[in-house]
Amino acid sequence: MADDNVTIWGSGLKFGRKPANGELLIGDGVGFELANLSAGSGVTISNTAGGIQISATGSGGTVTGVTATSPLSSSGGATPDISLTGTVAVNRGGTGAATLALNNVILGNGTSAVQTIAPGANGNVLTSNGTTFVSSAPAAPYFAKAQVTDGTLPTQTLTGAVNIASCTRSGTSTYTITFTNAAPNTDYVVSVTIINTPSNVDRIISAGITRNTGSLVFTTYRGSTAGLATVNSFDIVIFT
Repeated sequence: MADDNVTIWGSGLKFGRKPANGELLIGDGVGFELANLSAGSGVTISNTAGGIQISATGSGGTVTGVTATSPLSSSGGATPDISLTGTVAVNRGGTGAATLALNNVILGNGTSAVQTIAPGANGNVLTSNGTTFVSSAPAAPYFAKAQVTDGTLPTQTLTGAVNIASCTRSGTSTYTITFTNAAPNTDYVVSVTIINTPSNVDRIISAGITRNTGSLVFTTYRGSTAGLATVNSFDIVIFT
């Protein structure tokens, strides 16, 4: 065999020759043939010794018109104006709404158009009702106060009372404060300041705060829980 010749064996020697520049072994369904690549439309092929260069020819195609589908629209032609029309659905990244009211809060609504909440009245806050959010007035703080005197009597005298209807003493030192309006069903703070006592008071212990029934009970002690102390007068303030 001559140097650099290609030999293909099948049922017998098919050929043996040197390949030309750019030739490749290309299958023909039965065997192999030495052949060059064929250039199609807009393509040129340059075959060199040991190489093949494939290049595109021409300047490419020309845009003659652009169309669009909803929610986009096109003015047509080669250089159209593209604009958005209608509303963009939520599942396509939009809100599903044509307009949004000024200063409203936006809430999700599944795949449907978004919901909005108006600010409402002055001072309203965005509040969860367990299902969604609403604009509502915050709960008013609860406040009650009074100065209690005549501690020796079962029914005490109230001075400057606000939202406290009465104060009664049972036994030596257990006091029941009755509210004009029942306390809300929430946590609140009770401040008792002792003004005058026949003996020292070391501690005040709440025997029970009853919400929504309008009363508070506390007991004053001296020395220990076994030493009860009667209070002649005190200030009491209750607030949320």
